[in-house]
Amino acid sequence: MTAAAPQSVGGGAGGPGAPGPWLPRLHVIAGDALMSAQDFRERLAPVVEAGGSALAVHLRAREVSASRLFQVALWLTTAYNTPLVVVNDRLDVALAAGAGGVHLREDSIPVEAVRRIAGPGLFVGRSIHEPEQAAGLWRGVADYLVLGAIFATKSHPGRPSLGPRALAAALERTDIPIFAIGGITPETVPPLVSLGARGVVVASGVWDSGNPGAAVIRYLESLPATEPLPTRPGLREQAPPYNQAPRHDGDGAPDIRGRRCRVSGKRAKDARG
Repeated sequence: MTAAAPQSVGGGAGGPGAPGPWLPRLHVIAGDALMSAQDFRERLAPVVEAGGSALAVHLRAREVSASRLFQVALWLTTAYNTPLVVVNDRLDVALAAGAGGVHLREDSIPVEAVRRIAGPGLFVGRSIHEPEQAAGLWRGVADYLVLGAIFATKSHPGRPSLGPRALAAALERTDIPIFAIGGITPETVPPLVSLGARGVVVASGVWDSGNPGAAVIRYLESLPATEPLPTRPGLREQAPPYNQAPRHDGDGAPDIRGRRCRVSGKRAKDARG
């Protein structure tokens, strides 16, 4: 299988009729344990290099400090041209590190408020846990939703699973792309995609696999190739991609939101290339 090669990442869309933004179909969560580890770079590298431009990495910090979250996000965005880096529930860290997206919890601030601050150049996603929560959300404010848990998951042992039918019910209530989360395996991906899922969000299926890089490839092989989202209506001109060469302020210091990305010794490769 050959994955499409995105030319840019970022939440903005072009003019009328232009392709929309590239939003990878596989999202992998990196949590507190990984980010607090001294060897977080060595742990993340095989996943990033396996997924390349077909991958989004979600940094979900519930216990680690903002400083550590920023350190990990900045390393990812400066060491690699890909993947898309998404910071969970910390818009300030996402902007400071030049990340490509921010993901909001169910109980976070409103998506509309984040969009006003972030502008059109940042992906903004939101978690929902019931199909009914998709109602009233629309493209142009939120770029994607994450629904779950679809199946039973170790990360939320007390939460009942929704089942695949919940995905279909949520898609009837919104035109926003929806990702499935919760107990997703490579084998369960195709049925979810056939129901309309844009892609999947996984954690233990990668990190507990024994070979995270190989697990990423298995997930990618079960997903369609990434293609542009439909152009979102009513957005301003596309903001610069987050990996564009840096602008400089009056003192000659680079503006971190537009910094140059260097690629590590092994260029991040597309897992299907």
